[in-house]
Amino acid sequence: ITVIRNFGMTDNYNTKMFECLHIDLTKDAWRSTNHKDKCPQMVKWVARQEKVSSFDGYISWMERLCSRQANSSNLPILRNKEGSPIKLTKRPHSPNCLLDKIERDHSAPGLRRDLTKYLATLSAISPTRYTLPFEHLDVYHNVKFSPPELHDQKEERDIIKAHPTIKKKPARYDTAILIVDDEAESTGLQAEPLAYVQWYSKLKLVADPNHMMYDVSKPALRSDGSPPGEVVKVADIRQSCQLVPKFPKTLKDTPEASWNTNNVLDLCSSFFVNNWTSLYSYQSIW
Repeated sequence: ITVIRNFGMTDNYNTKMFECLHIDLTKDAWRSTNHKDKCPQMVKWVARQEKVSSFDGYISWMERLCSRQANSSNLPILRNKEGSPIKLTKRPHSPNCLLDKIERDHSAPGLRRDLTKYLATLSAISPTRYTLPFEHLDVYHNVKFSPPELHDQKEERDIIKAHPTIKKKPARYDTAILIVDDEAESTGLQAEPLAYVQWYSKLKLVADPNHMMYDVSKPALRSDGSPPGEVVKVADIRQSCQLVPKFPKTLKDTPEASWNTNNVLDLCSSFFVNNWTSLYSYQSIW
């Protein structure tokens, strides 16, 4: 009673806590040894337990911190027009890259002109009077998304890659189908990823009767010799697609004999859109 009146509690005034410490620091430590030269092993075991406990505390603190930051973040999740999330890598593959270098490395000579046109349209300024306020861009080499669901099928996963030649790895630029809307959206300037695309012709109304695939072709080059291109929103990309080149009846002693995976998109001018690559392609490209 005197202790309670003087100190308010009786904790640590008996041997209960020290008995628990005896179990944790002595018995468990002894059991972890091989019972030979046990004292150094017991000391090392206790030291490791302290480090593990300290690291667990750090992990818990970081989880609470990250949870608060995630809850306080007001950044919207990027989604396409169907509402499916669009995923980019956490950091760009080529950060702060010069526009001239992007045009050169990615064989996109019209990037600066088309980007100026796109931003001028959003700003309601004539492209001839608009000047790009920057000379560097962050470049991402792939984008992941889920195309629109069809019926009750499982959710599809799609990825589109676009990267220049990296060391011995050849360049790769996937083809895709975009949603083209003639009605301009008055959205203003918003922070969202953009893609630079080079166009093919629109799909014809009737598929080829032999294999039921639609054909596309490259449009005529611009007056400066560059292919027609445009800057679009990543959210406008509907799905990836595979193009099959139109081969002549014979390949012997023809330029088409030099086509391969790495150069066929550059050398060939007419393709079929392959709707047999997957069940989803068969149902959506028809």
